[in-house]
Amino acid sequence: MKKLKERHQKTLQIDDKEACHREEEFERFKQLMDQFRPQGSKLYSED
Repeated sequence: MKKLKERHQKTLQIDDKEACHREEEFERFKQLMDQFRPQGSKLYSED
């Protein structure tokens, strides 16, 4: 439990550069996921 608490504290202490990087990676992830889904079944895009 102590390790989990330490890890949680570490994730709360990310800087703006890291936050932007994570956001960009998540956007790429969403595009990748929707790329392989059929029309009308997209999870993240409006298509």
